[in-house]
Amino acid sequence: MLSIRGFHMQEHFGNFRMFSCHLVLFVIHKKAEPTHNSISQHLNENNAHEHNMKLLDLNRHGKIGANSMFVQIGSFNILIDSGLNPKKLGYDALPDFEPIEKIDLDLIVLTHCHLDHLGSMPIVTAQYPKTPVITTAPNVTLAPRMLRNSINVMKRQREEHGIAEYPLFLHRDVVQFSKQLSIQRFGRSEIYTKGSDQIEVILHPAGHVAGAAAVEFIYKHRRIVFSGDVLFDAQRTLAGAQ
Repeated sequence: MLSIRGFHMQEHFGNFRMFSCHLVLFVIHKKAEPTHNSISQHLNENNAHEHNMKLLDLNRHGKIGANSMFVQIGSFNILIDSGLNPKKLGYDALPDFEPIEKIDLDLIVLTHCHLDHLGSMPIVTAQYPKTPVITTAPNVTLAPRMLRNSINVMKRQREEHGIAEYPLFLHRDVVQFSKQLSIQRFGRSEIYTKGSDQIEVILHPAGHVAGAAAVEFIYKHRRIVFSGDVLFDAQRTLAGAQ
């Protein structure tokens, strides 16, 4: 097992079981070629992007906080979650976006609607207004409500603590974020293309809270799974992760 700035990465061949917050699990193996009609059956195995992968944890303080993970898979630049640290104030509560400020994001994924994973999404989408935010149907309803409430909380904190930069985003930024939300059903594969390159995305139920998803990327012969916050035990109103 390898540790990457507070996250864990584990290779596994076969069935796997996870019980952890903020776990990053890589599952790498051969698979049959998808039958999507736009996929070339003669991919160039020597393509310079084929084996490229870069992983950056943007949570500046580690532990539970401003969860945000940047991953580059082949030619695709992907951001998974963008939260606020509940124990910090002002700009210090944000993820550290500096390492990706000159990178164009192709995809954004929202795993669930707790503010440590959602809270700074409107700042990201304001910078990337054409990038889709992939998420589940419950999150499309929950996320804007959570964010509008967060604005009201930040306004109160501005008065209480004299934090001039609050609120960190406005209602119009939440509207823009909402426009970029793209619903993907659990277990359904979607293929995204970039030039001649393509990546397959599947969301899996993660338990934890309503709408929570683990995200699986399939690129060439590689599967990469980001669990987000996962809970396998069934709750009274919510099934466990699958």
